[in-house]
Amino acid sequence: RNDLWGVAAEGGEARRLPTPPGPVDTAAWSPGGSLIAYVGGDRPNAAGANDNLWVIPAEGEGEPRNLTAT
Repeated sequence: RNDLWGVAAEGGEARRLPTPPGPVDTAAWSPGGSLIAYVGGDRPNAAGANDNLWVIPAEGEGEPRNLTAT
């Protein structure tokens, strides 16, 4: 499993950001800097798991939101 971590630009302690249960890849900041978008699997270690586009607030509070779930 991959994790996303964040730390303030000024420095400080790194914190793990909430992510879906599967692998996480290709994280990027939103243009306004308020969100982090990433590709994440919906099931850990499952053949044929779906990769979806997720976003989470950049400050790391709140739950990830799946933008491609049907």
